[in-house]
Amino acid sequence: MNDEVGQAAEPTVGPERLEQAGTIEALAVTESGGVSWSPFLAYLAVWVALCVAVVSLLRPAALDGGARWVPEYLYAVYAGIGMMATGPLLALVTWVATRARREPEARRGLFVSAFVKGAVVTFSGAVLWIVSLYVLDLFASGILV
Repeated sequence: MNDEVGQAAEPTVGPERLEQAGTIEALAVTESGGVSWSPFLAYLAVWVALCVAVVSLLRPAALDGGARWVPEYLYAVYAGIGMMATGPLLALVTWVATRARREPEARRGLFVSAFVKGAVVTFSGAVLWIVSLYVLDLFASGILV
């Protein structure tokens, strides 16, 4: 505080902000970048491959009366459960790897970025998986042929 005038002292501004004084860029917040979408998109591609494989492999059994009673259906359920458990693990590994490569001042927000992206992709994949199991039931009931 400035004792003579009774007003707050001006905050210190770095040299990069002084060059931009008087422009709108001086108000911009620099982002740390977050984590990459690449591992999460690859994970979503595995979800899509699982869903396509489940529907294509169990379709004949579903048309014959129900895919739920064949032993392979249990593997499809276990695969979906395993994929759901993989989502948070992928987010954790991505966060640790990205954090290790960043400078300490650029690590802000990485944890939230990794886990939000992991949650979005895991939720999307789980919805696709449930829809693929529902499609098998539609084949079994004769609605889809």
